[in-house]
Order: sequence, then structure tokens, then C-alpha cells
Amino acid sequence: EILRSHDFTIPASMAKVVSRKLGLVVTEQAYYCDIIIWDSLSRWGEHARPSCPCCHLPDRVVRHGREIKQPGRRVIGLRRNSWIMAMRFKCGRCEEEHQRMKQSAEQAGAEVRLCQHTGD
Repeated sequence: EILRSHDFTIPASMAKVVSRKLGLVVTEQAYYCDIIIWDSLSRWGEHARPSCPCCHLPDRVVRHGREIKQPGRRVIGLRRNSWIMAMRFKCGRCEEEHQRMKQSAEQAGAEVRLCQHTGD
């Protein structure tokens, strides 16, 4: 509800409200900045589904969660800073192909190791 009512942005002015909902303690208000949530599917619907960079087709691209290692990226502005948090996507078609290629490579590697051990 907060995202839709604020155009998928959590304004710094709502830090206290959001922190309370998350069970966090708010410290100095000046530390908080706007957080922009980049989720094209929720924001604009199916016609905004990204295309796969490999097969260039959007039909099997699905959400794959949020970035865990780096949940947000800082945007440095001339007057203020903000953070952008984005969704991750994956292509089911290319993922299946990747798994087949990985299995083939592992099988070929096992065959090469087997040949090396037997002396062939």
C-alpha cells in the first residue's frame, strides 16, 4: 500500500512509519533517504516484463527474488541521495539450457578424469 500510494518510492519522511512496521528503531532522521523500488511487473504490468538478455524473449522470464548480497544501490544526486532496490529475474528457457550444458560439461569432465585414471 505504501509503495503504490507513493509511486513505488519509500520517502525518507516515512522512515519512522516504515521502521515501526518492520520493528526497527529510528535514530537520526537525517540519515534516511528515499528508497526507490524498481519492480516493473508490479508497477506497469505484463507489458513491462523484461526480455532475456540471451534469447531475447520475455515469455519465460519470471521473478527470481530480490538481490541478497547487495540489496540496494546508492544513487548520488546533486541535491540529495537515494537508494534503488530492484527485483531479480531469470529466464526459464535459458536456465534449462544452462542446466543441460552444465550437466554435459560435468559428464565430459568425468569422462576425461576417468580416461586419465585408467591411462587411456
